Amino acid sequence: LSSCAGRPKTDKRDCYDKNISNLTYKYPFETTFLVAKIIQEQDKEYTYCHVLSHRAAAIETNKNPSRWKDVLERCPSVICSNGCIHGVIQEHFKKEDLSANQLTQVNSTLLELCKGSNKSRTCKEKASCIHAIGHALMYLTDANVTDSIMLCDKTKEIYPEFDYSDMCYDGVFMQ
Repeated sequence: LSSCAGRPKTDKRDCYDKNISNLTYKYPFETTFLVAKIIQEQDKEYTYCHVLSHRAAAIETNKNPSRWKDVLERCPSVICSNGCIHGVIQEHFKKEDLSANQLTQVNSTLLELCKGSNKSRTCKEKASCIHAIGHALMYLTDANVTDSIMLCDKTKEIYPEFDYSDMCYDGVFMQ
């Protein structure tokens, strides 16, 4: 709080995002989110921590890249507009260059992840996860919107109980 105090609102948010996410280098990222929550309780101007969440997730993912799915499962769902899920997926796939066949397989795996393995995800959590996949698809398809949208359509097969495809499309077009 003291290291970011006295700054204009945007600068203060950037200061918090950087300083709090850097805690993830030293502590488990669950601690990072606890600190963010404490800061938000004490500084009512710090309401948006989505960027912090992306950064913390990327740092945690890079600690052991082969365990990225475990990091995804540990992401908090209430705080920071679900930026953690976005951060894990984007960090894991940021360097991928996949063939069309590989992309279809990866997409199915990603969409299945949104169901959650260790916990039952709420409808909102699934929607946020699928939205993050829309972002990732733009990376994975080398910004091919048509291919990304076609892959988003697969959500209808994997989640017949609810059509989440619009959330995926939103992720594609936001990216």
